[in-house]
Amino acid sequence: MTKFSNHFLDNNNKIVKTLPFLVLFFYIFYAFKFNQYEIIFMDERIIIDDIYNVWLFDDVFNRFINIENNFFKKTLILLTEFSYGGDLRYGRLWSNIFTIIIGPFSLISDETTITAARIFNIAILAYVFYFLSKTFLDKKYLWISLITFYSLPGVEFLNRFPKPETFALLFMAIGLYYLKNKKYYFSLISLFIASFLKINFIIVLFVVLVFIFKTYNNKLELISRTFFISIFSLLFVNPILILPPINVFGLNIPNFYSKYITWLISQGSYGQENVFSFSYPALWSKTISSFYSIPTYLNVLFLLLLIVVVVLVTKKSFLKKDSYSLLFISIFIIYMLFYMFLIERQFIWYINLPFIFLVLAIYRNLEKVNLKDNLVIFFLILTSFSGLANNLFEHNKEKKFIPNHEYGYAGIMSVEEAINGVDKTVDEIKKIYMSNENLNFKTVYWNPNLFIPRNGVTYNEDFFIREYWDSKEINEILNESDIYVTYENIQIDGVNKKEVGSYILYYK
Repeated sequence: MTKFSNHFLDNNNKIVKTLPFLVLFFYIFYAFKFNQYEIIFMDERIIIDDIYNVWLFDDVFNRFINIENNFFKKTLILLTEFSYGGDLRYGRLWSNIFTIIIGPFSLISDETTITAARIFNIAILAYVFYFLSKTFLDKKYLWISLITFYSLPGVEFLNRFPKPETFALLFMAIGLYYLKNKKYYFSLISLFIASFLKINFIIVLFVVLVFIFKTYNNKLELISRTFFISIFSLLFVNPILILPPINVFGLNIPNFYSKYITWLISQGSYGQENVFSFSYPALWSKTISSFYSIPTYLNVLFLLLLIVVVVLVTKKSFLKKDSYSLLFISIFIIYMLFYMFLIERQFIWYINLPFIFLVLAIYRNLEKVNLKDNLVIFFLILTSFSGLANNLFEHNKEKKFIPNHEYGYAGIMSVEEAINGVDKTVDEIKKIYMSNENLNFKTVYWNPNLFIPRNGVTYNEDFFIREYWDSKEINEILNESDIYVTYENIQIDGVNKKEVGSYILYYK
């Protein structure tokens, strides 16, 4: 075992050095698959639409529909998109960076834009892993630690399409770098930004703040500066919050603070009925074990192995008086307790963040020639190989075109057929507009679960197709739009209905 583990942890091993690059190439290669706008997942459309809203000067929320001056209108669109967009849950920093860097690709094609955004996201995550390893680990563990990072839960998901988690991880890594270099205020700025990008990073912020507080001499100064740093970071991520709610002299500025809090609450609850439950740990244990391909009957044993590894690493951290290892293991434990007892949704990428800290703590305390470490090394080998294989397998599976039959897609077997179905629906919408002069909203509401087109990207007409997330009745929807496109077959009087393949169009 010792001989094998030494070989596994040998940083000069050619396989160990090459594998991270092969994995990176794998994710980049798949970034070119299914990159047509019509078929991308709704979560990916968030960032892609933000890019197009700016680069197409698209007043997607009809805020300035009555403004005739084109230059003034475009200016207002830019200002509102960069400062507010459509919601505040992830802030605007993540969106704005992608809009500035990836936006020029929108002048080429939708495929180029989507692929560039994916590759940029993949590059950020790769850099985060490399940066964390370079900052906190011995250089002899650089390449093998990268393999371990790529084997963690949720890595496949984070590499599939751009999410704010990746960008938050970057700021978290920067914050930890400044922490190590004792530049505490720069560290707090970065960690506050990460937390405002994705609220679950607030646990990292809190633990680091306690860590700094214990060693900082002037604690009153730290508290006061931290307060102003939090305000600065919040406004940096969400610039619109600089505006207070005002309703005087015809000027009506909404309460963006209320909107922001609403978004935060919705992120945390999301359909969860019970805040706390003793049943959640069993579910999470099953989810984690399943990710690492552990048979069901060994779930408990694997969980015990994980606990033993955490205890051993914690003990060694205390003996070495390694404050950073203790910090990392504390963050891991707090996160896992939080998810195990308070979060019902078994989304595997949720636990990517705590497992990053566990990996850092393990490698900081690893002595490859010490027999006592064989259990920890066994855990590393097991999780590295099984986790990496699972991530690669799942990514390959997710990159296969499998339309959802619940939405009437039983007859669609390829991307070409899917896009053709969307195009036929758009053509039918054109005909409806040509034969109905009373339709003057120039807005078509479209069920976001369906494959969806976009004006200026997949078609060019004087009507705009918008995602519709509300749950109003058909008559109410058609009081705000000309046409509603969905997969639901609804019987209603006084409303015209046309079917185009999997799509059903309703209009008055």
